[in-house]
Amino acid sequence: MIALERATCRAGDRPLLHATDLTIGLGRLTVLLGPNGAGKTTLIRVALGLLRADSGTARIGGDPVARLAAAERARRVAYLPQARPIAWAQPVRDLVALGRYAHGAAPGRLSPADAAAVDRAIAACGLEALAARPADTLSGGEQARVHIARALAAEAPMIVADEPVASLDPRHQHQVLGLLRGHVDRGGGALVVLHDLDLAARYGDRLLWMQGGAIIADGGVAETMVPDLVAEVYGVQARLVEQDGRRHVVVDGPA
Repeated sequence: MIALERATCRAGDRPLLHATDLTIGLGRLTVLLGPNGAGKTTLIRVALGLLRADSGTARIGGDPVARLAAAERARRVAYLPQARPIAWAQPVRDLVALGRYAHGAAPGRLSPADAAAVDRAIAACGLEALAARPADTLSGGEQARVHIARALAAEAPMIVADEPVASLDPRHQHQVLGLLRGHVDRGGGALVVLHDLDLAARYGDRLLWMQGGAIIADGGVAETMVPDLVAEVYGVQARLVEQDGRRHVVVDGPA
C-alpha cells in the first residue's frame, strides 16, 4: 500500500530523511520506533505526500502520491497525526462521520452507506453510549477512541497513526492498540509510531527502527528487539522475555 523509493528530505542543509526504500503492506501491524528527532514523523509525512520529498518517490497503492487528489489519498490511507485537537463541542457521532469526508459525505448529510460505516466504527470502538456527547467533554482515552473510530469510518485499507497512545494511561493504551490490531486482523494494515518498547513487542508484527533519519533495522520482534540494538537506538539496557505466552520488554536502566 505504501512505498518509498530512495526518498530523501532535507531542512536547509540538514538531512531529515536519508535515501529510504520501504514498503508497508496489508495484514501486518508495523511499528516505527526511534528516539525523538530520529525522523519518524518526517518519514510518515513524506510517505503520505504531506511533505515533499527532495528526491525519490512516494507511492500509495502503486500511484505516486503527487498525482493523487487529497480525497483519493484519504480513501486509501487514514492518517492520525500527533496533534489531534478537538476545538469545539462537536458531537462524537459527527466527529466520527468526518471519516466519510473522503467519500463525499459530511455530518448531517450521510447516505445510508455512510451512516452504516459510522455506526460500525462507533460500535467497534465501544462509543455507542457517547455518540451524542460533545467530544470536547470526553477524557483523553475516550477522545483517542473517537479518533480511531473516525479512521475506521473512512474504511481505508491502511491506517497510519503517529503516537496514538501518547499521554494515555495503560488501560487506554492497550485499548487503542487493540483497536488497531483488530483492523489488521480483519485484513487491513497499520503503521504506528510508538515509544513504548513493551507495547511494540506485544502488538507489533514488524518493527522498523530509525536513527538519524535512516532505518537501521527492519524485522520481527524476536529478530530486532535485541539488547545491542535497543542500546544503540535508545541508550538503555533491555531484554525480551516471554511470560504467560506473551512477549514483554524489561528495561533495566541506562546502557
